[in-house]
Amino acid sequence: MFDTFIESTILMFVAIDPISLVPIFAGLTSGLNQYQVKSIYIRASIVSLIVLSIFWLFGNSILDAMNISMDSFRIIGGLFLIVIA
Repeated sequence: MFDTFIESTILMFVAIDPISLVPIFAGLTSGLNQYQVKSIYIRASIVSLIVLSIFWLFGNSILDAMNISMDSFRIIGGLFLIVIA
């Protein structure tokens, strides 16, 4: 289980690439004070945690409701990563 967690964390880190997003975030928040910037990244972290939790709990049910197989989802995910790279 811990190996899966580490593998998923590394995969998300590579896919999201937070290091390259720092300049974008800095540019978008350049005119704001420190309190506003902190509020934005805390709110963004909470929203992303909620979305991640919802898909962790109900992801298979959501895919089943849309008649999407896990293999199809993996294929499109791989294609998405190729396009990003």
